Amino acid sequence: MTHNEAIELLLKEYTSSDKKRLTELFIQTLPIGQIHFGLQVLSKMRTYYVHSYSLYDIPKTGDFYKDERLWIKENKKPFSERKYLTFENMTVEQQREIMDGPTRYCLICSSPFEKDIEKYPFNPLYGIVDGTDIFHMVQCLQQENRESISFVYNDKQQKEGLSILEEVFETIASVQESDGIRYVYKLLKKKDFFKHWKIEGKCIGVKFYAELALQHLLEIMGYLSILHTEKYRGSFYEFNEGCTPRSSRSSDWNYPVDFWRGKNGIDKIAFKYWFGEYDELDKYWKN
Repeated sequence: MTHNEAIELLLKEYTSSDKKRLTELFIQTLPIGQIHFGLQVLSKMRTYYVHSYSLYDIPKTGDFYKDERLWIKENKKPFSERKYLTFENMTVEQQREIMDGPTRYCLICSSPFEKDIEKYPFNPLYGIVDGTDIFHMVQCLQQENRESISFVYNDKQQKEGLSILEEVFETIASVQESDGIRYVYKLLKKKDFFKHWKIEGKCIGVKFYAELALQHLLEIMGYLSILHTEKYRGSFYEFNEGCTPRSSRSSDWNYPVDFWRGKNGIDKIAFKYWFGEYDELDKYWKN
């Protein structure tokens, strides 16, 4: 599948998605630590910049070091000010180089020109690579759209899932202004639901199952723009390009929750949009 084919299919899957069903799927599978990423994709698609595979439109000088400096200069510009060259507007030689040469990534979304999705499928355990891989986004939405249709509502599972979200947001609301997401993560690892996730991981023989699930859960809240900052905003409000910044070189947390601190609190507008119909969570957006 090519980059542009993936974008086209992603748009089709997005228009056929049911937010209510995907939200229920997300909540009701939390009790076993199974994380669903459909809401993350829906949030990204709200502000997604529909594009063709693109590179920077920078003339080659023939001098490697000068070309490198020009590339760096262009890369430092704000997204809206960069000049892009789409695949359709490239020369035949440029197109052939991309199709036949070493893997080169789209400079808008950081996805490759082409990907064998059967050989490299989306794995729900590990989520969407960097939160931006369009091939994973397509496969994720395809899987979860199908799953949400056949999913049977269960009142007990919904209550348990909402209880977990309550614990998560209670913990988030309790931290100090300078505390970051890693501290929230540390506190949540002491909760009973996390201990249950650890048991689930042992039952299915997956190492770090609970740890991965908890990090994904918190990162999704960033993508939903429930946990973000004024400077580093989630995709609910604005398009997040493929190569997003990190709080440090060593950080293993995804944007934008990586930059979140206790002083940033919970974004009530975004929270209401995603979870506003659940009375159990009213206090996190009404007050």
